Amino acid sequence: MMALLTPGDPAHDKARRLLTSELIAWFTTVAADGTPHAVPVWFLWHDEAVWVLTRHDSVKARHVKHGSRALVHLNTQGRFGADVVVLTGSAEILEQSAAEWITPVRDTWEAKYAEGIEDFGMPADTILEEFSAVIRMQPEKLLTW
Repeated sequence: MMALLTPGDPAHDKARRLLTSELIAWFTTVAADGTPHAVPVWFLWHDEAVWVLTRHDSVKARHVKHGSRALVHLNTQGRFGADVVVLTGSAEILEQSAAEWITPVRDTWEAKYAEGIEDFGMPADTILEEFSAVIRMQPEKLLTW
């Protein structure tokens, strides 16, 4: 698959920087009746995909299991709505648990969310047990400015 973000393209470089540094993304799925469901999530941008840990019984996990496509967007950074990053694409639940999947990126995840893990009041291992489902959102379309 061709990379969605072209290196050297200023808008894509900015999007990559924001996808790497922002702590919260809005993850949107759709129910069978067409009702959208949008929630803030912790996420990693890794291997040109958005990775989200969640509970197996969460609404977003149920929607993904039933074939919902996904939309991920970051909060705008500019005072008047600039620095927009919106990704749309397919989503899947991995067969691996979060504890298994995270091994190669654990240091990155823990560094990114160190304050959040502390604020959450749970050790990282407990978070990985509770939020053990891994959603891989493969972006197919990017909207950025």
